[in-house]
Amino acid sequence: MNITKNIPEERICYECNKPKNTERYFYKSNNPIFGFRMHICKECLNEETDLINIMTILKTHDIPFLDGEWMMCRHDIGNYLKTIFSLSQYKNKNWEDSDCCNKGKTEFRSKVTQTLLREIELLTPKLEKYRESEDYGTYKNLINAYREILNLIQSFSKEN
Repeated sequence: MNITKNIPEERICYECNKPKNTERYFYKSNNPIFGFRMHICKECLNEETDLINIMTILKTHDIPFLDGEWMMCRHDIGNYLKTIFSLSQYKNKNWEDSDCCNKGKTEFRSKVTQTLLREIELLTPKLEKYRESEDYGTYKNLINAYREILNLIQSFSKEN
């Protein structure tokens, strides 16, 4: 059974909430849960510059983070995804093949973990502020971000 046959012609971007053509406006993905397409449209994804958010998206879609390719693509997520999905040497690669998951990359994992811990430090006061407010939506989003960061820390910190 081919899962990709059931991909809808249009999908709604999780970021901008606009319906868009699936093939034209969403990058490929390795994750069958999202129909092998990103859950964020190209336009919204190309606006993303925060490396932590980008790595979270890559992990969600089981796409490897390869530091050398990321640098060659000049930190441009669109060019990076096009490269990863167009070159044959990356055809069978997934998140577990990321530089941050390989054994010889402890320095890289350490740097990412430190960055993630700083993100937690910055997020904690915001959580405390919104916990007491009536803005439940913002609080819920902050909790989700906190959980995602904790999951990334666990992923980057574990020894393979």
